Amino acid sequence: MAEGSVALRCRINGAPWQPCAMEIDRLGEHWWLVIGVRRFEFHHDGHGQVTLSDTVQGPRRVTPEWRGQGVLCWGDLCAEGAIPLD
Repeated sequence: MAEGSVALRCRINGAPWQPCAMEIDRLGEHWWLVIGVRRFEFHHDGHGQVTLSDTVQGPRRVTPEWRGQGVLCWGDLCAEGAIPLD
């Protein structure tokens, strides 16, 4: 998959899980998580650094971390489901 949208479940700051979508521009390089009306944009620089941007907190570096079966988190933002990695 080079681009498209994937249905997932997401949560922010430990809030309840809710439906979300991962929209992919360039798999592994540039994608978004859309949770309700909020949009979180991700950029991977190809050297291990991921930058997360949104209108509430602005751009910041995050480290992806697996937390349980099928749960990938970037700081306090987590996604669960069939997350495409490459």
